[in-house]
Order: sequence, then C-alpha cells, then structure tokens
Amino acid sequence: MVIDYRQHGTARRRKPSTKESRSSKRRLKTLREQVRYNLDAVRQHVVGTSRISRDDLIVLLKLRAVAPSRCTTDRSRDASADNDMQRIQSKCGMEPVSDHGVKFFDAADTVRTLGLFASGKIG
Repeated sequence: MVIDYRQHGTARRRKPSTKESRSSKRRLKTLREQVRYNLDAVRQHVVGTSRISRDDLIVLLKLRAVAPSRCTTDRSRDASADNDMQRIQSKCGMEPVSDHGVKFFDAADTVRTLGLFASGKIG
C-alpha cells in the first residue's frame, strides 16, 4: 500500500480573476451611452480645430452628470468625471499631448475613436 502525501507549500492557489465586476460593466455601459448621446456636441465643437483639451472633452461629454449618487459635492463630482475620462482614455487607447501643462487630444482622431467606443467596437 502506497500513501502519497502532498508536500507543504504546494497547495494550488487560485489565480485572481481578470473579469470585470457587474458594477464595472454597468458603469462602462453608462459611459458608452453618455458618449453616444453627447458625441454630436463634440463634433460641432471641433469643427475647424485640430485639437481639443481634456477639460473641454469632460465638459462636452457631460461626465459630471453621470457621477454616482454618492458624489454629493462639486469636488467629488469633478473627481468622478476625471476618473471616468481616464477610464474612457484607457479603453480607447487615447494618448493626450501636453502643452504647457494642459492635455490636448487630436480632434479628428478623438471624434473617430469616441464614435467607435460609443458603438461598442472598441473598449
């Protein structure tokens, strides 16, 4: 009779899950809807310009309006909008160019990328 013992320290460990949580998926869906709804305003704003600032993009997409209900102060709404813009940037692969401390995006590329993000083709 052979008894096979497991050595100490060789227990199988669970890998951390890389799936997004339900709340993250719901938040991303809300951001897509917000971008889809306000994309025309961005298009109208960038006519005749070659770049758009990150702050203007946050205002045009009205990201403060979709802040979670726990954000009751203006400061927390601004932080939430900034975080949402960062999430959109990372999902779309948008890289801003800094000019004297202000971050700018290429206008034509940004509108095209946001359109693809809103339709669900990227991100």
